[in-house]
Amino acid sequence: MKNISTLSTIIKYFYYGLNLFFYLACAGAIALFFSGKTIETDGCDGLDSVNFGAWGTILYTACCLGLFYVFILAINHLKQTTPFLHKGVGFSEPVSNGFKNGGRFLVYTGIGTALLQFVGPLVLLSKLQISFDSVFLTAVFLVIVGLYFMFFGEAFLQAKALKEENELTV
Repeated sequence: MKNISTLSTIIKYFYYGLNLFFYLACAGAIALFFSGKTIETDGCDGLDSVNFGAWGTILYTACCLGLFYVFILAINHLKQTTPFLHKGVGFSEPVSNGFKNGGRFLVYTGIGTALLQFVGPLVLLSKLQISFDSVFLTAVFLVIVGLYFMFFGEAFLQAKALKEENELTV
C-alpha cells in the first residue's frame, strides 16, 4: 500500500502543477492577445515572427490550451481512482470508469495533438507541412497509453464480475 500512497501523492502534485501551469499559460496568452505584440522567433518552425493579434494565432493557441485542458481532465480521472486503489477496492466501477475515462481523454489529447501538428502550419504559415517529429510521436504515445487505460478499465470490470460470481459460488 505504500507504493499506491506514493503514487497517489505524485499524481496529486502532478495534477496541481498542471493546473497551475495551465492557468499561467491562459493568463499569459490573454495578456499577449490584448497587447497585440509581434514576437520575433528566429525562424523557429518556419516562423520568423508571431503576431499575437492575428486570428490564426489566437485560434491555434486556443486549440493548444484546449488540448492541454483535456490532458488535465485525463489526469484528474486517473487521480480519482487512487483512493479506491489505496483502500484495496481495485475491482470496482469507480476505478474502471476512471481508467476508461482517463484513457478516453488521453486518446482525445493524442489525436488532437496529431491533428494540430498538421493543421497548425496551415493556419500559421498558410502552407501544408507534414512532419513526423517528437510532437507527433508524443501524440502516438498518448493514444497508445490511452488505449491501454481503456483496456485496463474494461478488464477491471470483467474482474469485478468474476469476483462477484466467485463469491456467489462459494
